[in-house]
Amino acid sequence: MMPTLHQPDDPAGPLTPTRQRTGDGVQFGGLRVSVHQLPAGRETQAPDGGLNHFWLIYEAPQAEAGRMATESTGVGSDLRLFFVAPGVLCHAAIRGHYERPVTRFELQPAFLEAAALSLRIDPRVLYHTEKQEVLLDGPLETLCGLVAQEAEEGCPHGLGFFEALSCALAVALVRRVAPARAARPRDLRVERAVQLLEQRFRERVSTAEAARVAGLSRCHFLRAFRASVGVSPHEYLVQCRLRHARRLIALDGGQRSLAEIAVEAGFSDQAHLTRRFRRAFGQTPGHWQRSQ
Repeated sequence: MMPTLHQPDDPAGPLTPTRQRTGDGVQFGGLRVSVHQLPAGRETQAPDGGLNHFWLIYEAPQAEAGRMATESTGVGSDLRLFFVAPGVLCHAAIRGHYERPVTRFELQPAFLEAAALSLRIDPRVLYHTEKQEVLLDGPLETLCGLVAQEAEEGCPHGLGFFEALSCALAVALVRRVAPARAARPRDLRVERAVQLLEQRFRERVSTAEAARVAGLSRCHFLRAFRASVGVSPHEYLVQCRLRHARRLIALDGGQRSLAEIAVEAGFSDQAHLTRRFRRAFGQTPGHWQRSQ
């Protein structure tokens, strides 16, 4: 497969799959997956870009068990993943000689940006290259296949499994898409402050206290923290609280209210949690809780 980009006014027709499966059943807001069975012998247009999310087009490998072999028109058999950033107006034309499955991944920006931050990579580099072919390595190949298979089978293993695969896929993708120079340098002084925030995220940890732990002046600390981590200390503290809130929702089994979980995670109230949760994950905590 070789996706060929066209301008948005290209008259070519839309994607016409003979079969489609999605991962919507697990209601995970960070990643949406759809599997299309594309017809053979003609060019097929993937859905338009220019949306509010990142998207990938992935073709299963030729030797994958249970699938019809695919003859790729790309340069090399490994060029089977195509990455497009939000807002890019384009079509992707997919050509092949055999009927075959193609998977489309839609990743919410906040979800992929969080993966970049976990690697100490500046999330802004995800937007520097609007569209690119991605050379698959072993982890990315495996994860694309596992997530596609899970969606195609109706997500039988549930939300926790699908979300864990999605997070691993996001990290593997960022490693391939972001240039090596984007990796942020590790600063041991900042790492001490990071450890403080991760241990005491439920509390009101002031910038002055975190700066003292790092052994830096307040102004120097703020610059060093953003240079090393990619966000401000307060934004990182909010990320720690959101991760804990999600764990509580997933493991609590509905025993506690969202208001109680919000306070336990360090938020001032449920409205504060809801606002931050929706911004980060694309859905409210109540909606996510009901999907557990």
